[in-house]
Amino acid sequence: MDRSTAAFDGALETQLQALMDYPGFKGQTSNRFLAEISDLVIAKAEVGEPLIEVGCFLGKSTVALAMLARRMDARLFSIDVGRQHIDFTAGMLAHYGLADRVTFFHGDFPTFAARMIFPTKPAMVLVDGHHAYRYVRADIAALFALNDHPRYAAFHDYALRRAGPASEDAPNVYGAIHDAFGPALSVSPVGIAGPQGPPKINNRNNYLAPGVSEGVIIDLAPYQAGLPAPATA
Repeated sequence: MDRSTAAFDGALETQLQALMDYPGFKGQTSNRFLAEISDLVIAKAEVGEPLIEVGCFLGKSTVALAMLARRMDARLFSIDVGRQHIDFTAGMLAHYGLADRVTFFHGDFPTFAARMIFPTKPAMVLVDGHHAYRYVRADIAALFALNDHPRYAAFHDYALRRAGPASEDAPNVYGAIHDAFGPALSVSPVGIAGPQGPPKINNRNNYLAPGVSEGVIIDLAPYQAGLPAPATA
């Protein structure tokens, strides 16, 4: 297959800019993040391998992954616990002629993983649901509960932190990833890095860690047998 990405990246940028005119749309994921994870799939995955999205929210990443699914002659499975998010995103996909490649699942990733049987190894799962530590850990466990582990896992909001005492209910994608995969983990940064200088804490007591990437990609090839055993004291 043709592994070039320039034409796709140009079409993706045009489509993501068009979303700004869609009523009710608010985009939080950077175009760069979506282009970089898409380019990886085009370069490394095989035609027809499914894509999985955990958390569609208002559909920006869903639109990008639907375009990628069309490029790869594949199917996107988009999962969200919010019916309102699915309905909004489904309407937007229909508006832009991208609905034919997407199957929605109303529920959480662990439930999806327990029910779904993939005949082909998924190319990638994008984990961008609830960012609290305990939910990210649950999503990572669900990833390995799939009948065939994906080639790659991408995580958004890797730089997001909460000021104050640590809590399993606070956003901590970084901590959940590194605790789950262990000290030998290697990640590839994707997207935009957090601004340098003192962190700016918002009204939810959250901030972006300075200089830390918006997201990361993990090559799951070393983990096809599962996650490493937890360290013991």
